[in-house]
Amino acid sequence: MNIIGPQLRAYRNKHKLTLDQFSNKLNLCGIDISKAVLSKIENCERKITDIQVLQFAMCLSLSLDELYGQEHTQDLIHLHMKKAVI
Repeated sequence: MNIIGPQLRAYRNKHKLTLDQFSNKLNLCGIDISKAVLSKIENCERKITDIQVLQFAMCLSLSLDELYGQEHTQDLIHLHMKKAVI
């Protein structure tokens, strides 16, 4: 239900953070999220909004390409361009 979950997990693992520690880090940035919800996001079982994606990117100092994965970013751009033409 989302495509950034695997990248969030990779970030967390790279920085050797538990779900609880990761949740606390995000909470300090003003992102109110529990470790249970974060786990669902990492496992792509929960939808997230575009605003939440931006919040994650800003809090973690990641680009949208890093969060979406570059191949997904290009797909999203093409999809948006097709919808804009219709």
